[in-house]
This record gives sequence, C-alpha cells and structure tokens, in this order.
Amino acid sequence: MVRRKLHMPMHTTMYDLTDWGRDLETVNTALSPWAVRSPWPPLDADMSPDTLVLEMRAHTRPLAQSARSRRVAPKLTDSRVAPTGSLDALVNSATSAWKTLIISGDPLENCKDIAFEGDGEAVLALLDVTRP
Repeated sequence: MVRRKLHMPMHTTMYDLTDWGRDLETVNTALSPWAVRSPWPPLDADMSPDTLVLEMRAHTRPLAQSARSRRVAPKLTDSRVAPTGSLDALVNSATSAWKTLIISGDPLENCKDIAFEGDGEAVLALLDVTRP
C-alpha cells in the first residue's frame, strides 16, 4: 500500500496499492465474499484503516452508466482504544509519530505531535521499557 498526501483543497492521504500489492488484491477480492457470508461476522472487531480500504476495494462495483462520478476522501482512524477508566495516562498520537519516538529515543517533550493526559511518569516508564 502506498500513501500519498493530496494538496489543498483535499489535504488528505490517498491510498494506492504497489504493483506487488496489486498481485495480492485478487486473492483479497476472492476471499472477501466468503468472509462476508460468515455465520458469525465479527462486527465488533476493528480493522486498520489500510485493511478497511482494501476491503472496500474488494466490494467495489462499477458505477451505472447514468451515475455521476464523485470523489470522497474518508478520514479513517483505528478505534482500538483502551478503556480510559482505569488508566494512569492516555497517549494521543499517530502511529508514525509514536514509532519515531520509540526508535529515535528523543525526549517526549520534543515531540509536538504526541499529546498525553494523566501521569507523565507512567508514559515515560512505558517508553523506557519499550525502546530498543
């Protein structure tokens, strides 16, 4: 999957498959109708935005000839979030920013794209035990 930033007025991320990914798309397209027929569809299970876009592509049908072509840019977020009731801290970050923080070893206060609520020491402890 390739992500490309679109310029204004769209200002969103566009998803497209690489040539290698396109080779696998036929497999995903073939499996998707089978999965939808599941007697126990996991409707409460989350998907990453990338996976959901691939699923949407697998179910896409051609437009009727009389239909007007339209462009929509969904902004999808992954909803797998821990419950906030018993947390010491809640971190708000894009996965790319958090990954960079983990790998770079930069101080948390230098990362303006990452925000947290609650116990800052708990966040620092998490970073300490998960950094390479």
